[in-house]
Amino acid sequence: MPPALAVSGPPINPSRALLRSAYSDGRFFGFRDVQGARDGDVPGYFRRTGQPVYQKFGLLKYCRLNTTATSITRSSPGWNVTVKPTGNPSAEPEVLTCGKLIIATGITSRPKVPDLDLSSFDGLHMHSLALGKRHEELLADDIKSVTVIGGHKFALEAVGHCAALARRSSKAATKRVLGIFTPSVYYSSRWITRFFFSGRFWLGTWIMNAFWNKATSMLLSDHYTKSENAKKLKPNVSSFFWLVPAGTTLHDRDFETLRLIDEEKLIHVKRNHIESAQGRSVTLDSGEVLASDAIIYCTGWQSTTSDLFTPELAHELGLPIDPVEKPVSSQKHW
Repeated sequence: MPPALAVSGPPINPSRALLRSAYSDGRFFGFRDVQGARDGDVPGYFRRTGQPVYQKFGLLKYCRLNTTATSITRSSPGWNVTVKPTGNPSAEPEVLTCGKLIIATGITSRPKVPDLDLSSFDGLHMHSLALGKRHEELLADDIKSVTVIGGHKFALEAVGHCAALARRSSKAATKRVLGIFTPSVYYSSRWITRFFFSGRFWLGTWIMNAFWNKATSMLLSDHYTKSENAKKLKPNVSSFFWLVPAGTTLHDRDFETLRLIDEEKLIHVKRNHIESAQGRSVTLDSGEVLASDAIIYCTGWQSTTSDLFTPELAHELGLPIDPVEKPVSSQKHW
């Protein structure tokens, strides 16, 4: 039985808080020359800080890359993990066994796609997950207008990419508000962190609240009132905890995208939901019809891992499952 098992999943996009935490510091593992990420963009840091650790402890030989886990069952005293090569559905499955199992793919790894009937839509459609591999398809001569559904960072980048290709892009912003402020869950021994976020010091809590309230007010007044197009992106604020401007890191091209939004020439924001798609157009719930040769879903991810387990085992492990799949005994109890 192998001492470790690693099955590759979707790309990991660690936050800067993780990369700069005590656990990302090489000295924690006895590597004095390995440091956490610096301020700024962090591509490659996750691999660079981890590589010496993997090599020292011989972990690379236990990694199975380009492999997808399809199901997990109990196998006393451990677990059976059924896997198949990624991208090869006809391949024979293989069962791996382990004494302890850690699922580190996150609960937001599977694309969440709206329930939209595309049987009559003649254009291109994809989730933002596939944009990296399929972005060249947007260069086709028949792609003139692109509809981006969703909001937040992925939608901003998708719109910016389409605008960079000189396409006319319509961004349909859904009416959800994304909470983007929470204190870091990673431990920090710094006194300033305890002062502001522990909740034990009323003055620190008051200063933090006052700072973010002021910062939020300045942010909203600065970026959402420059144009009528940008005003449609302003979230419906219901409480302080929905707001953290630092939650989204903007890159140089993102600022250019914001400028294009204010111009309202290439990018047109619609604060609506899409009712239907047909031919080379989409119909909004307002009745407006938009020309659309491609649809990009920037609608987030399904928050579940339970499809790896049977409903009974998922319920036993405390994982979220569809209420109708809960055991009869549990349904009667609740």
